[in-house]
Amino acid sequence: MPRVWVRSVLFSSSYIPLMLIFADLNWNRQREWAIGILVFAVLCFGVTWGYLSFTATHANPDQRQVLKVQQREGEVLNYIAAYIIPFVTLPFDTIENGIAVLILLGTLGIIYVRSNMIAINPTLSLLGYHLYAVTFAADEESHVVIARRTIVRGRPITVARLGNVVYIQLPERMHTHDPNDSDPPAFDGD
Repeated sequence: MPRVWVRSVLFSSSYIPLMLIFADLNWNRQREWAIGILVFAVLCFGVTWGYLSFTATHANPDQRQVLKVQQREGEVLNYIAAYIIPFVTLPFDTIENGIAVLILLGTLGIIYVRSNMIAINPTLSLLGYHLYAVTFAADEESHVVIARRTIVRGRPITVARLGNVVYIQLPERMHTHDPNDSDPPAFDGD
């Protein structure tokens, strides 16, 4: 698994849409809270984007052959439906409601950070990443791959490890095409 701070950042960033909704709903009633929530959302976004950009450019790349692939976008939708949408109706008008939200977010945060839920993140989807369950030819164990490009069975991809079973697909470097290769890499538009 990634370091605790990385999992914590990814957990925080998964709630950026909720933070924006809270800030909007509380803008007229509790402007200081709304501004604080907006600042925290922007901070979480910046740190997440910075981490992913840094990983993509400084990671130790590993090229892996894809044996099986399955898109897992539905897990992000389940996460939104189960955790984010119910929060929208809870008003922040009393200290009790604020404490209830913090307890629930804290509990979810601990579960999220201690499990392999780091890839289930609506903010990553908004940033153009997709979620795949991928089995690599070398180990035949299922892994979660966060990718901006389509992953195709039978083709190699370049990845960096974020955790035991979580990878991020790295941008493909300039490849030279072997004229004897009967199956050149496909361009997928990215």
